[in-house]
Amino acid sequence: MQYFTKELWQSGQEPGKLNEYNFNWQTAYEKYLQQLTRLRDRLSVEAYVFFAEADLHDGAFVKLELEGGAAQNYSYPVRAKLTATDASHNFLWRMAYGALRRVAIDYPSGSPLFYSPGEGFGDWGYHELTDAGDGFLRHEILFATGSEMLFEFKEFSCEKEPGKIERQVLEGGPDE
Repeated sequence: MQYFTKELWQSGQEPGKLNEYNFNWQTAYEKYLQQLTRLRDRLSVEAYVFFAEADLHDGAFVKLELEGGAAQNYSYPVRAKLTATDASHNFLWRMAYGALRRVAIDYPSGSPLFYSPGEGFGDWGYHELTDAGDGFLRHEILFATGSEMLFEFKEFSCEKEPGKIERQVLEGGPDE
């Protein structure tokens, strides 16, 4: 994570330093939006709005699916699908990554944040999109436990499904 780092998030927990944290967070957010604007032409309108405005903070990671894609006829055949909810579980976000060259999961993190053994990834904290070079984009997600997910890809789409999300979806049951 380049803008919304573990150190930034941790600094918001220090008593008496809330004003400093708010200033630092706002500065990081403004820098993030500046660089995101430079990536705008490489994204669909929906994807740009997702990376600029989607509020998944305190949401829940639901599911990650990876597809080998060996039958596809291009250099990076691996695809991934990530499902998450917003904090109130009123929206289900479905993200799809294509032409993946890198997927990395740091769980459990060697440098935890707000971690208790057995809790999984914890709440979705922050996410950011940056340029990964060679025509690839990088989506990084930081969770409350300090765990991180990273995707480097050329293709991205997302859908937002409104409506109260059923508990069985959040617990890994049928997602109908």
